[in-house]
Amino acid sequence: MTLQPYLFSSDSSLVAALGGSGPDRVGGVVVDWERHGKLERQAGARERIGVDTQINEEGPEELMEVSSIAKVPVLCRLNHWTSKSPEELETAIACGASEVLLPIVRTTEEVEAALDAARGRVGVGIMVETIEATRIADLLGEMPITRAFLGLMDLALERRSVSIFDAIADGTVERVRSSFEVPFGFAGLTVPGGGRPIPVHLLAGEMVRLGCEFSFLRRSFIGDSGDAPVPGLRSIMTMVEHLESRSLGEIDDDYRDLIATLNGQPRAELRSPAPRESG
Repeated sequence: MTLQPYLFSSDSSLVAALGGSGPDRVGGVVVDWERHGKLERQAGARERIGVDTQINEEGPEELMEVSSIAKVPVLCRLNHWTSKSPEELETAIACGASEVLLPIVRTTEEVEAALDAARGRVGVGIMVETIEATRIADLLGEMPITRAFLGLMDLALERRSVSIFDAIADGTVERVRSSFEVPFGFAGLTVPGGGRPIPVHLLAGEMVRLGCEFSFLRRSFIGDSGDAPVPGLRSIMTMVEHLESRSLGEIDDDYRDLIATLNGQPRAELRSPAPRESG
C-alpha cells in the first residue's frame, strides 16, 4: 500500500495500539507543538468555512513518552519558524523526534534556516498552507525536505474561501502536488462511510490519483471507528488498497464524482468503497 495514514496524537494507549509492532499500524506518529499565533489565525473558522479548530497543548514530555512507545517514525510539528525555533528544534531532537514539520511556511529562507539548524540529524518536512507557499511550490520542491503536506483549512482561511475544499476543486492541490517529488499529502482519512460533507472514499481516491504517499487520520477517526481504532485503521487500509487497484476508467469516474460533490451537484449514483472489515 502506497498511501500511509499518520496519527496526530500523544495518547499513549492510542500510540501503542496504532504505532506499535502489530501488523496494522500507521506510517508514523505526529506530536503537535504548534500553538503560537494559531488562535488568532484560525479565529472564526466555524463561521467562515464551517470547520472547528483545535489547539493542542503537547510539549517535550509528550514527545518523549511517544518516542519511547512508538515503533514507527515520530514527527514533531513545531511552531512557525522564528529566531527562537533553533532552540525548539534542538529540544525536539533531544526528545526523540526523527523529523520535524514546519507549519505556515511562507519563504524558502525559513526552510533553509530549519535545514541548516537540523544539519541532517532529523528530517525537515513542511506544511504548505499559505498563499505564498503555493506560489513558490516549485522552489520549495527543489529543497532537500523530507515531505510536504498541503493544509486545506489554513489555506482556505488565508484565501478567504467559502469552503475548505476549494483548493481541491480549483486545481490548487494538483498543481502544488506536481512540484514535489518527496512524499506529499493533503486532507485527512477516516473509516469508509465517514467524512462529511465529502465522503472519505472520494478524498482518498483523489489522494491515490495524485500519487500521495501519506495523509493524517482525522480528529473524527476515533468516533467514526466506534472507539475500535485497530479495526478502524484496518478498514482504511482495505479501502486504500481497493482504490489503488482501480482501473483508469474507475479513477476517472471517481474524480468526476468528487468534483460534482465539491460543486454541490452529487451524481445520482456513487460507487461504494471497498467493504469495511469487521472485528
